[in-house]
Amino acid sequence: TRVEEAKVENGIVRCRAVNAKGETLQLEAERLLLGVGRAAVIKEIGLEATKVKIERGRIVVDQFCRTAEEGVYAIGDLLDTPWLAHGASAEGVLAVEHIAGKNPRPIDYGQVPSCTYCWPEVGSIGLTEPEAKAKGYEVRIGSFPFSALAKASMLGETIGFVKIVADAKYDEVLGVHIVGPHATEL
Repeated sequence: TRVEEAKVENGIVRCRAVNAKGETLQLEAERLLLGVGRAAVIKEIGLEATKVKIERGRIVVDQFCRTAEEGVYAIGDLLDTPWLAHGASAEGVLAVEHIAGKNPRPIDYGQVPSCTYCWPEVGSIGLTEPEAKAKGYEVRIGSFPFSALAKASMLGETIGFVKIVADAKYDEVLGVHIVGPHATEL
């Protein structure tokens, strides 16, 4: 969903947004959080004199984090991959193992967990329901509310749920999505 306009009127934020289907949405809230992302620092570091390719502000690499310049690798925030410390660490290990002549297995970015530090927290890995359907899977969904957990009740943290997206044919788990307290840790 793309936000087209946001106005504050009488202490209320009113947003007009357009979803992927082209439908206009009117949203109201007390506050608006704007997350604009980060930019990779790649200007004026000497890349201009190399064969390193840059697309949309990110360095282009192969499955082993190699650039088009022999002997030059790139990892982490320089790449168009999830900007997560554990992802960058895995890329670093992959690059070093490749440099050392080992036979490392490339990273499956579909299996890199992501998190959103908000309230309630959001933790996710794998495909969402719409992504799984778009890839042609016959999707089966399992969902469980935190409110049904005794521990959540004891802690007074019952808001949230776990959703599992699975392939109905083979029962393969395609994605897991958690919304609620401690979701990023889970």
